[in-house]
Amino acid sequence: MNNYIFVVFIIVMIALMWWMQRRQRQQQQAQREKLNTMEKGTEVVTIGGLHGKIDAINDTTIDIDCEGVILTFEKSAVRPPAPRPQAVPQPTATPASVDSAADQAIADVKSEASDAADKAEDGIEK
Repeated sequence: MNNYIFVVFIIVMIALMWWMQRRQRQQQQAQREKLNTMEKGTEVVTIGGLHGKIDAINDTTIDIDCEGVILTFEKSAVRPPAPRPQAVPQPTATPASVDSAADQAIADVKSEASDAADKAEDGIEK
């Protein structure tokens, strides 16, 4: 009985290792494809956080133009920046709508105050 549990455990471990290696290979392939599609003028970010544009590409190195300074990096030390999310326009309050909302709030408060005063006067008259 213990031999069967051990065999199942070994099979599960081998399956997990195979699955993790497969995912890692897929990620490496995707990274390789990104590096191969980069061309002169593409904006990139180095692993150190330096932003610039590609000036020249060789087999293993990339020359990056950072505000007029040309720096050479290994291809593996460069990645294209993540695409920026599209900005969703936020509704803005115009001064007219702010004024009308404020005027409405003041009118509500005044009407509540006058209602309360009328009730108080009715209570005094009785």
